Amino acid sequence: MTAVDHVMLTGNYRYLRVSMTERPRSILVAPCPYDDESPASWIQRVCQMHGITYQRLAESLGIVARHDPDITLPPEHICHIGAGTSVSGVRLRALSNTFHAVRALPRARNLLNFDPLGAPTYRICRYCLANDPVPYLRIAWRFKDWKFCPFHHERLMDRCDKCNAYIKSTRPSLGKSPSGKHLNVSDCAACGQPHIKPAGVHGPPHVMFDGQELAAQDALVATVLNGYFRIEGFNRRLDLGFFLWLRENYEWHGGRIASCGTCENPRLVSSIVRRLQSLYEHASGAMPIIGIVQ
Repeated sequence: MTAVDHVMLTGNYRYLRVSMTERPRSILVAPCPYDDESPASWIQRVCQMHGITYQRLAESLGIVARHDPDITLPPEHICHIGAGTSVSGVRLRALSNTFHAVRALPRARNLLNFDPLGAPTYRICRYCLANDPVPYLRIAWRFKDWKFCPFHHERLMDRCDKCNAYIKSTRPSLGKSPSGKHLNVSDCAACGQPHIKPAGVHGPPHVMFDGQELAAQDALVATVLNGYFRIEGFNRRLDLGFFLWLRENYEWHGGRIASCGTCENPRLVSSIVRRLQSLYEHASGAMPIIGIVQ
């Protein structure tokens, strides 16, 4: 499709300046992403809205479908999918940059969920999905360490309890259920059965855990999404690479690598952190102080 930029009249001659650039293809309609929704979830909902697979969506827009839309899909492709719709460019760019720190540091992919064959997967809280006006996958559900729902105090599930299929991020649930309901994110893409509990059916007893476990999973997700973290008693930001090194080399107890009493002594904390940074820099071959983000 070509577009006429402007018409210029000179005497008896008309000159047309024609742009030979094709306008980007558009699906015209797309759902607005939720604040805590993952890129893969939004793409699933786009596919469900139009009744097509992720591969078919990509082909229709002239882009290449990626193995893991959360971390391997170029940011501009999210913007391309939403181009010409009511979703703002600002919101699309924010969505596309959700896992920017993981793209920049591939080792951080070890913190995400994958099935045994390497396909990207999610855990879900069936009670969150049951209460959603429009079901969607949360960003936090992509992380291995996010095992408990902080709202419903339930352990998250990573497979369909009917057919045992993994909950994959690139396979939208399409079509209708036997009752005629349009399938959505709350339904299994493999068997079409709902993940959510029907009304009146009681779920498993609440999982017993303390607030420290919830705080630890929340801190991990925040660290990866922000690209940095803080240690209580140390007033500087520390980078994601240092965080991964700590997890790989030290035992992790509820997000702590030191006793609570240590945090009451800032000098001791500072000494410990700087010693750990020195070990990290030596092991990784990093330049001095590379572990600190001002």
